[in-house]
Amino acid sequence: MTRLRRVAMTVAGVAALTLLSVQAAQAATTYKVKNSAELKTALASVKPGDTITLADGSYADQFIATRAGSASAPITLTGGEGAVLSDPLFKPADTDCPSGQTGYGLWLQGANYWNLKGFSVTKSKKGLVLDGASHVTIDGVSVHDIGYEGVHFRKSSPYGVIKNSKVYNTGLEVPGYGEGVYVGSANSNWDCYGNTGGMDASNFVQVLDNKIGPNVAAEGLDIKEGTHDGLVSGNTFDGTGEKNEHDADSTIDAKGNNYTITDNVAKNAYLDVFQVHNVYSGYGCGNIFRQPQQSGRVEQEHRGQGVDQDPGHPEPLGHVYQSRSPGSPHVTVHRRHGRGIQAMGESLFDKAKEKMGQLASEHGDKVDQGVDKGADMVDEKTGGKHGDKIQQGADKLKDRLRDN
Repeated sequence: MTRLRRVAMTVAGVAALTLLSVQAAQAATTYKVKNSAELKTALASVKPGDTITLADGSYADQFIATRAGSASAPITLTGGEGAVLSDPLFKPADTDCPSGQTGYGLWLQGANYWNLKGFSVTKSKKGLVLDGASHVTIDGVSVHDIGYEGVHFRKSSPYGVIKNSKVYNTGLEVPGYGEGVYVGSANSNWDCYGNTGGMDASNFVQVLDNKIGPNVAAEGLDIKEGTHDGLVSGNTFDGTGEKNEHDADSTIDAKGNNYTITDNVAKNAYLDVFQVHNVYSGYGCGNIFRQPQQSGRVEQEHRGQGVDQDPGHPEPLGHVYQSRSPGSPHVTVHRRHGRGIQAMGESLFDKAKEKMGQLASEHGDKVDQGVDKGADMVDEKTGGKHGDKIQQGADKLKDRLRDN
């Protein structure tokens, strides 16, 4: 094949792809709806690339989306905050599983690649529920006055994003299940919401720049076991109105693995801002909690399984607001044993500190060598980018151990 012919074929291919893209764009439809009947028709008719635009007004019915978009042509549902979805048809006594009764302001079933923008959801059993719906972005949506949880990434709904949104006044029907944002499912519900009988793999979910609370009756954010590798950043949590029912006594409850929780502001927690629980074998581990240094410093730090300080930021973490209970730690780690919860907090920390002090006084040189060796390992892992700060932290640790 001559070079000229190859060039001609390449140009022809690019032209064909461009033509297909133009045709696809031309084929996209915008549905402008102004009532519940029109919205239900649009939800049943959309195809990849289509947009549903909501006029301001009340949309009261059961709204279910089952049609999927694509990575290159997502489906968009958009409206102003004055476009309000609700479901007045649900029966409070009905359960999610196995009845299938919805009661959700908007329910996405296998509806991948959707963008939800700007509208409001209220007066429903649950607000926004995603089941088996991947790559869904919730942007600037207001969810409030909800019976149970506000937003739920469920039944293996990975790569979801909720950002720039407001969630408040949840748990009006059952406070213990009134989470603001809920990622995954408890292992006791995996028979209903697990992936082919396994875990609820709602992984890689991002919770960004939202306002969650006040009057979120349970946790502002509940991250369930079986999920992993999410990002929680830039959010403002207001725990005013937490009810402390069904063990819901923290603002953020992390039971998954390898989440980065950073640069958030939290206030008025019922008990703790952060809690990490090991409720299922192998989960509740590898999570990083990091706050901006310019906010101040943590007065006390409690670490255990599942809570790690970022090795690239060995300086004190930023400020976490004092919880209502003056004696409670800022970060609490729990391990469940049967029905009870054993707190691995201040008492364990103090015992370890006392033991380290005793070892330092008896074997000072060896302890110093161990600290230096650990610092070298961290420095190597971080590529030498924070060597000065790591050494400063090591020196401070050695000084503290000698003082005990």
